[in-house]
Order: sequence, then C-alpha cells, then structure tokens
Amino acid sequence: MESVIAALLLIQLLTTQAIKYTVVTETNSVIHRDRDFIESQEGAKKIVVEDDFHVLDEDMIQIRHKTPIFLMEKNYVLHKLEAGAFSDQEISESIVITNSQITVIPTAAFRNLKIFELILKDNEITHVEEEAITDLPNLEVINLSKNKIMLLHDNSFVDAPARFIDLAFNELEEVREKWFSFMSEKEAVMVLLDNNMIRSVDPRSFDGLNLGILNLRDNRIRELPGEIFENDTLSVVYLQNNNLEMLPEAFFDLTHLNLADLTGNSLDCESQKKLEKFHEDSLATVVFEKSC
Repeated sequence: MESVIAALLLIQLLTTQAIKYTVVTETNSVIHRDRDFIESQEGAKKIVVEDDFHVLDEDMIQIRHKTPIFLMEKNYVLHKLEAGAFSDQEISESIVITNSQITVIPTAAFRNLKIFELILKDNEITHVEEEAITDLPNLEVINLSKNKIMLLHDNSFVDAPARFIDLAFNELEEVREKWFSFMSEKEAVMVLLDNNMIRSVDPRSFDGLNLGILNLRDNRIRELPGEIFENDTLSVVYLQNNNLEMLPEAFFDLTHLNLADLTGNSLDCESQKKLEKFHEDSLATVVFEKSC
C-alpha cells in the first residue's frame, strides 16, 4: 500500500512540475518565473524558456498579453511538440525553438499567429505534417535548416505567405510540385535548398512565384527542368557541386540574372560555350569551370 501511495505522489509531483522561464519587459526588467504554465504580462518584450521538459502541449503555453518574442534555445530533451501547442497565442514577432529533439511538427502546431518569423533550425525534425503551419498571415521567414527533413506535404504550410524559406542541411531527395505554392506571389522570394540529397526537381516546383534567389548548391542533381527558369525572375542562382552536365535552354534566356555559380559540375562543351557567351552578352556574373 505504501508503495502505491509513493508512486501516486511521484506521478503527481511529475505532472505538476513547474516550468522555469524569464519574462523580459520593454524597460529591460528581467522577471524569473517558476509556474505550471508559461504566461506573459503587460509590457513584455520577450519570453525565454530556461527549463528542460520532454513534451510541449497546448496547456503549457497561455500567452494572452502581446509579447513579441518567444525563445527556447536550449531544451535539449524536448522530443515532442503536440498539436495546438502554439495556436492562438499573442506572440507578435518571432518564435524560436532550437537545439531540441523534436522529430515531428504536427498538424496545427503553429496556427492563428501574428508572427513574421518562425525559426525551427538545429533540431531533429524529419516530418512536417499537413497544415502544421497555418493561418499566419504576417509570416515572412521560415527557417527549418539543419534538421533531418525527408519530405514535405503539399499543404504543410497554409495561409503563410513567406518570402524566405531555409531548408538547407536536411535530407530531402526531391523537390515536389506544390511545396512552395504557399509563398508570397507579390514579392520576390528566396528558397534555400542547399546541402540536401536532392536528385530531382519537379518542373512546376516554383510555378506562380516571383523567385528571386534559388540555392540548390551541394546536392545530387543531374538535370534541371527548363520550366523553373521560364518565369524569368531569378536574380541569383547557386548550383555549384551538383552532377549537372548540361543546362536547359530557358536558363540562357534569363534577363534579370545577376549571379550564377555553377562551379563543381561537369558541364559539357556546348553548355560551357553558351555560358561564356551568356556572360559576355549580359551583365550577369557567371562562374563555372572551363574544360573545353
């Protein structure tokens, strides 16, 4: 009987364990808290979570006062983010979660927020579920770099018109048609996909986008579809250290290109000659290795 009581007391202690965090105010006052859930106050500028816990659920965050920044950089044991964890919170600028063991961003994890920046880099994320990031009308920046993402859904991001997405240093093997359809159609966008294991890029991957900067450096691409260059909006493209042997004709029709780096590819002689002429006839800086 005593062992049962002791076990129940231990469970109660674990389930009611307080969370340590800091509230920094607009006057730079630092308020340390130790409570059952994370909340803010009038005049808060930033919340910094200082505690380690394994699961982050929707009951643990109850931010009802406008707070620009939510920062959790050192929860090294956090392995699960539950659906709704960051839904309807009064965070107005940035959410930063790094250096955790999170593997999945579940559906509705980030929903109905006013933030313009979502930083989830340096975690263990492998999957971003359908509608995981949705109804973020002010979103401009998504950083998911240095994770282990293998695949996205067509609607992992919904109503989140970002201008910048960083998916570098993941484990992507392909780029599919609708992955970036959520991005802004009005302003130039930047897509970083370098240092993955990408072998193929769907011809319609960037349809409808004003694609300004594209980074596909350090992948395994042998061939690029001409359709990704047909919108003629690219100003910078990084393609170095792939397995390209030739370039589609549409590449040489780009009129807004400022820089293209193709070093580390075994381009055939025809492509090299076209690049040399393209460089001479345009204002673009085109970098490649001449072997013909």
